[in-house]
Amino acid sequence: MKRVLTAVAFLAVLGNGLTITSKTFQDGKPLHLSQVYYQCGGDNISPDINWTDLPDGTKYIGIVIWDPDAPKKGGWYHWVIVNIPAEKGGIPQGAGSPQSPHFRIGMQFTNDYGELGYGGPCPPAGELHHYKLTLYALPDRLDVAWDTPTSKVLSLLKEEKIGEKSITALYKGGWK
Repeated sequence: MKRVLTAVAFLAVLGNGLTITSKTFQDGKPLHLSQVYYQCGGDNISPDINWTDLPDGTKYIGIVIWDPDAPKKGGWYHWVIVNIPAEKGGIPQGAGSPQSPHFRIGMQFTNDYGELGYGGPCPPAGELHHYKLTLYALPDRLDVAWDTPTSKVLSLLKEEKIGEKSITALYKGGWK
């Protein structure tokens, strides 16, 4: 009995096999300056994100990048994108820019900078912040319009998911 419980706990920690990989956003590693927001000296390029080992029944993916350390109640949402066809297996670097040919790979929402798509890190100078990327496995498209408030999209992601996995990257620096 103890082995079965250990195996179940181990699978829960791993996200039931769901795997996220990225060349530009790695768990426990610092983010590259290219991903940092313009006002903090970066290029504001969204990371590449790839997924494998999705739960059975997954048809769409949602992705959220959130900074829980931000000096704003509830943290800071840097990127919210949903309705990415799961069979794509990933999204390329830069897909969070409205100028990217990959921008319409999913439905992108307004970040906390008030801009559509990706908005990179820009923490206060000297502060280390954690950037949590969560991938949501979804059985169907989320029924949302492009102007749906981000808070409603986030709530639907949590309600509709059939699996999720998170990784957290770090960044220290920012504005003065």
